[in-house]
Amino acid sequence: MRNLYKVIDDMILVVPIEKENLIHRLRSIQDSYTYAAPKLHGMWWGECADALNYHIPDVEEDWHRKIGMIFSGKKEEE
Repeated sequence: MRNLYKVIDDMILVVPIEKENLIHRLRSIQDSYTYAAPKLHGMWWGECADALNYHIPDVEEDWHRKIGMIFSGKKEEE
């Protein structure tokens, strides 16, 4: 099973620094995931998906596409 904490770390590396609201929300989800019971981990994946949909409603920039690839676990095309 993939680790949401690591996925969020990877996504934050791609998010532009000026998107501080998205970064803050992802860090908040990451913190909650860390202390959640294992049976609740799926819920935090859903919260992360909701946050991404809210902050990135349309894939318009390259970093949006990269975030989607990281979240979905797909490899970058070469």
